[in-house]
Amino acid sequence: MLWIEVIQLRSSGREQASRAVSAFREIPFPNREKGLESIDLFQSLGPEGDLSLFIRWQGVFPLNGKSRLGFQLAAALSEFGQIHHCGWQRRDSLKKKKASST
Repeated sequence: MLWIEVIQLRSSGREQASRAVSAFREIPFPNREKGLESIDLFQSLGPEGDLSLFIRWQGVFPLNGKSRLGFQLAAALSEFGQIHHCGWQRRDSLKKKKASST
């Protein structure tokens, strides 16, 4: 089962967000985390201080939707601003249809 954790950071502005991005780049990929597929950092196209981490998992999710790794990353980023941390389970998806070769 595919699920993701989302850790949103609302920092006080560009400088704090920049420091958070630098801190993120220093984190080694945790290869020993079972089911971990990727960790992606996105920056808002709106407020410059908003960042979101998307932790993609494959497998069983914790009851609260938050992993030990997610808690650690949220704690590490909390020094840069306010954190919102939640888990999401994929329910369905739409996929682009392949063009037919006629």
